[in-house]
Amino acid sequence: MELKPDVKKAITSKIILVLAFIALIVGMGFYLNSIVGVGVFLTVFSELGIEINGASVVYVLAAITALIVVIMLVKSYVNLHNVAYTLYADKLVYTPPAAALMHKEPIQYPYSSISGITFKKQGAMKPDLIQIALTGQKESYLNIPYIDNPTEAMANMQRLMDQWRAQYYAEFGHQYRMQNIMG
Repeated sequence: MELKPDVKKAITSKIILVLAFIALIVGMGFYLNSIVGVGVFLTVFSELGIEINGASVVYVLAAITALIVVIMLVKSYVNLHNVAYTLYADKLVYTPPAAALMHKEPIQYPYSSISGITFKKQGAMKPDLIQIALTGQKESYLNIPYIDNPTEAMANMQRLMDQWRAQYYAEFGHQYRMQNIMG
């Protein structure tokens, strides 16, 4: 079973966050203009011998902001497009964003190192996510954001882990009984 983040949902939430930030900056600009006026900043440049009008500053700032937003959205798309969480009978394999671009190996988490799975409902600006608690790994948690139907995905993950644990404990019990018989 493979889980991939919903790229549309992720990009939409990033766009909303960027638009809120831009609205905040524009609002602060209007507030600053109403209190002091843009002329105060333009006189500093005129003292240096640089003639700038207010409209050109706005256009340059808008262009720089648009460029930054486009770069952020493209980076988010490329990163999320390559992410995958693949569930096997005995392990979870996480393909991080940079793995495809840098030819790195995916990260494997055996089910023996997973101590729990929880669903975390975040706030308005953060995505809901599945959080996997890890033991014996560099990280203590693996967060899986932007998954469609996270409760269903979490139930499927839990079912696979339960099947693995049942098989593991059955094999352990069988080996233990064989050791007691053999002596």
